[in-house]
Formats: sequence, C-alpha cells, structure tokens
Amino acid sequence: MLKLFSRFNGSNRISGRDVERFYHQLALLLETGVDLGKALSIATERATPALRKVIHKVLEKITGGDSFAQVLGQYPHIFPPLVVAMVRLGEENGRLEESLREAAQHLE
Repeated sequence: MLKLFSRFNGSNRISGRDVERFYHQLALLLETGVDLGKALSIATERATPALRKVIHKVLEKITGGDSFAQVLGQYPHIFPPLVVAMVRLGEENGRLEESLREAAQHLE
C-alpha cells in the first residue's frame, strides 16, 4: 500500500511511511499517558520537515478547541477520510491510541 501512497503539501512530499510513523508515535505516547497536545509536540521532533509543518498547524487548531479528527479532516490529501473516521471514533470512545494503531496498520 505504501508504494502507491504519497501525499503532497505544497512542494514538499509527505510519504505514507511518514504518516504511518506519526500514527505509531502518537499511539505510543498516548498509551504512556501523555496528553494529545504534548504528544503532537513530541511527534514534531521526529517528523520530516513537510509533516512537521502540518503537525504544527494541527496542534494550533486543537489548542484552539477543534477536535483532532475535525482538524485531520481539513487535510484529506494527507489524512484519508477513513482514518479521520477512525480517529473520530477513538475520540468518542476514549480509545484514541487504539484508533491510531489501527490507522497505522491500515497504511502498512
């Protein structure tokens, strides 16, 4: 799946592998008790420059009160609708880390 999967944000490429790692990192951080805002901040440290820009925008918007799924949905070229739906469900049932792991597996 990853061979067919790459995303573009402006002129910077964001690969499926980059997004998969991002989901895995967030899931791991959330499982250890780190809150979503801090987890996103930490994830930026390991992200590619192109993905880092997007994560910063996501963090700004969730800090402003938007839900994580709502914000991801604003970037369909990076976060597919199926993944956004999975994240929304995870937010609603309190199992966001599980939804992120499933999203990562979906991209493998």
